[in-house]
Amino acid sequence: MVNAESAAGVELALQLAREGLEASSRQNDLEAARRFFLIWECLAASPKLELAPEPDGASAVVESETGPELEPEPPEDAPADRPHPSKESPVSVEPTEPADAIPVAEGAPATEAPVDQPTASAPEASEPETPAAAPVVAGLPVVVRAAAQVEGPPIGERVKDLCERVRAFLAAPDDEPLSRIAEAKSLVCEAEALRPGARHDHLEHIVREEAEALRGYLEERRAGIFGAGPRFRVLADFEWRELAQAFRYAAQAERLTALLKTGEATSEETRGGVLHAAAGQALAARWYIDRTMPIDAGLLRLRDDLATLQADRFFIPWWRLDGPDAATVDQITQSAKGIETARRKLEAAYATRARTRTHAEKVGKSLGALADLLNSPGDGDSFEANLLGSIESALGGGIPPSNKELRRLLAGYRHVAERVVHPQGKKLCEYLDKDSMNAIAKKEEPAEPAEVADPTEISRWIEELAPFLRGKTLLLIGGNKGQSHRKNDYKERLGLADVLWPDLEETDKPTIARPQIDKADVVAYIVRFSRHSYKGLLDEAKRAGKTTVTIPRGLGIHTVVRDMHEQLVRRPSNGKETANGDAA
Repeated sequence: MVNAESAAGVELALQLAREGLEASSRQNDLEAARRFFLIWECLAASPKLELAPEPDGASAVVESETGPELEPEPPEDAPADRPHPSKESPVSVEPTEPADAIPVAEGAPATEAPVDQPTASAPEASEPETPAAAPVVAGLPVVVRAAAQVEGPPIGERVKDLCERVRAFLAAPDDEPLSRIAEAKSLVCEAEALRPGARHDHLEHIVREEAEALRGYLEERRAGIFGAGPRFRVLADFEWRELAQAFRYAAQAERLTALLKTGEATSEETRGGVLHAAAGQALAARWYIDRTMPIDAGLLRLRDDLATLQADRFFIPWWRLDGPDAATVDQITQSAKGIETARRKLEAAYATRARTRTHAEKVGKSLGALADLLNSPGDGDSFEANLLGSIESALGGGIPPSNKELRRLLAGYRHVAERVVHPQGKKLCEYLDKDSMNAIAKKEEPAEPAEVADPTEISRWIEELAPFLRGKTLLLIGGNKGQSHRKNDYKERLGLADVLWPDLEETDKPTIARPQIDKADVVAYIVRFSRHSYKGLLDEAKRAGKTTVTIPRGLGIHTVVRDMHEQLVRRPSNGKETANGDAA
């Protein structure tokens, strides 16, 4: 219990400390401001005082915990315009003078005008305790009490949680340096906000060690002073918490900006992403602007990156501090809360496009291999087996049977596709049948592979084929559906005595052509628009000692000459003679 004079003395000391803090702030005397702030903080942290009973029995005491508390009257000699100190004064007092009177760190001042800063009230004082003998500071009695409590878990749990997050952060890979620097700054600010409470529970040394480890991480990366250095003004714990949240948004903005800088985003995705990331940057920058403190260099660099992505294509309202287009802090905060959602959506879009590109590359590779097989000379005997493997590979690589390019390449090779074991093979045959019926209805000629355009080379090949073809009879098996007009061209260009080409439909049996094998000198199997069973006639011709060749790709004269030259001259395997007339 204390008397009214003691209570009035404490309140007067509070007012004098406040005035001293304001005066030293106006004079830019940082050391004096700190001393007055500490005095004021100690006085403001004292428990509620209970007045001793007056001699005449007047009831001037504070009622029990469940009853109301009486407001002590101001001293009679106090000036009338002096504000009455509140029981719940904030932990940190902002000067009433203009913001530019507050000491700032060395360096260039902020380039943007300050905006109004929301005030934060201090937490409730603890339950009254019987004060010990009060020390005297600057001639004023000071009553020391426990640090003000913040709503949430006990201080020990908060310190433990901070330690775990700091250690996890330092152990994580440094794969996103810019966002990790902002995250480290956020953790330092959290540590500074915990120090007053940790000091009361004798845990301050743990918090200090964690903060120093983070500062070492930042110094190694030359992150610079960002508000936790000795040259900055004294900050209250609620200010540290505000700055910690601001840097958390800045870290998220850094990660989103890194995704946008890859250049894979569409114009609409870039606009939305930049607006969200700029909100996170603006919140942190405004924290500094509100206190006329130099803005953190990392935040300025982040703004430059976002401005590059913006490229003056759209308006960012978060960066305007005044005027009709300026946004409120609530609006900026609402946009900043969407940073992580925007990042996840952008990552999902990138992943989908990557899968699409991979699929397109596989499709292009499969179709390219199939086109090379159909348009290049090769071993005629293994052509069908190679073609079957290419079709299996194309379907297995995800090319649907409905793919127009696949169907165009396989026109005329339905007899090969029907042997595909892939589940989509049957569907592919249905599409090929449909395409064939449409071509017949429209009287369209089947597409031919690209012909060799050099007539000199064709003439040379024909001359080299002369020992095999000139004056001989050629039997063509299969593929003559609507192609009988080519017989005379083959006869004249290749110097043949005769060309036999029985009219075989895809449904005809190969026995129709078997009697003509004895009449022929050279037997050629036309793979396209034929049946697989026709290949048996080629095997019979080999057994009969005939010169045989496979024409796999088309019926144009250049194609026929190229395939015959490849199999009879360059790589003779079943001819009776070589180009020099020697026995094969």
